[in-house]
Amino acid sequence: MNAAETFLNIARKDLKAANCLYENKLYPQAVFFLQQSIEKMSKSLSASLDMFTMDELKTKIGHDATKIYRCMMENFLEDIKSKDLWHQKDFIYSGQIGITKCLNIIKETSKILGDKQKIESIPKKELINLIPDLITKRKRFNIIIEVIDKYKKELFDIWTISDIPKEFNEIIKNNDFKKSHQTLKILFEILYLDLTLIVLSIIVSPSCVENTRYPDTDSNPLQIYTHRNPIVKSFHELVKLCRSALRGLNKVYKEFERMETKDAV
Repeated sequence: MNAAETFLNIARKDLKAANCLYENKLYPQAVFFLQQSIEKMSKSLSASLDMFTMDELKTKIGHDATKIYRCMMENFLEDIKSKDLWHQKDFIYSGQIGITKCLNIIKETSKILGDKQKIESIPKKELINLIPDLITKRKRFNIIIEVIDKYKKELFDIWTISDIPKEFNEIIKNNDFKKSHQTLKILFEILYLDLTLIVLSIIVSPSCVENTRYPDTDSNPLQIYTHRNPIVKSFHELVKLCRSALRGLNKVYKEFERMETKDAV
């Protein structure tokens, strides 16, 4: 079993433990294992994309899953900068979808993910309100396919410099979107998982590892994680989104396996 699948299995069991603890009203412990499940899902996805070695996940990332997405964004922007694409007119101008704006959003988001105080200051309730959309809108791939077909040149400029598998690039280059619908669905499943896990990692932030386990002069886990706490109040919704992410990861890994088998033949 590879690292991605191992992390996925641990994440599944951590989520089961979190739910059992919640049902028994052991809220600090439930939040701790919920954070652990989200962390393991993030590490699973990064391992499947060969973003980090196991040693890097232990030493560089630790319990802070937001670091995974910060590093992903920083590497992407650095790749653009190294190829001097940021200032190329054809790259930064893309009609209505605004690639420059997208790049600036990525840049600003990476800064936020690198600042623990900013992460903690983000209103959790606002992110929690996104959960229904994250669960339902992931199914609307046909609309996304139409957008790709319309803006394929601009999107190809971005994807050719990223680590997207060659098969995706060939699809874009050959304009063969509809025939390759399933492959593109996997690409957007990955993008959906990135967004979902970033939101989950911010709501159930790395601080939940410390402040659910250790009391200090200013806080006590038993006083923080009561039924009034936003995470505890939205626990069922968060678990539902985690389960959706687990299913998505499992689907992606099966597709990766199919692609590898196809290439081997």
